[in-house]
Amino acid sequence: GGCYERVCHEEKPSCPSCREALDLFKPIRNMLAERSIAMLPIRCPNDECGRMLTRGGLPTHLADECAYRRVACKYSPLGCKWEGVAGELA
Repeated sequence: GGCYERVCHEEKPSCPSCREALDLFKPIRNMLAERSIAMLPIRCPNDECGRMLTRGGLPTHLADECAYRRVACKYSPLGCKWEGVAGELA
């Protein structure tokens, strides 16, 4: 806690390494944490699918791959009202 306490209690905190001014109210992205979280396993939220994926791969799976994702007919701009799961379009 020494470094953290010293930086947070300074009137105008600066980075202990490069002395760049720090803004304690500006969030800093932790890229290592983001990459680690992206690798965690998760099950597809579409119950019928149940496929195990990584958290990082889930958005692509839900948008393009899952046969149980909700979709509208490709002719919906022309007035078709059909909605269902992607696998029913095959």
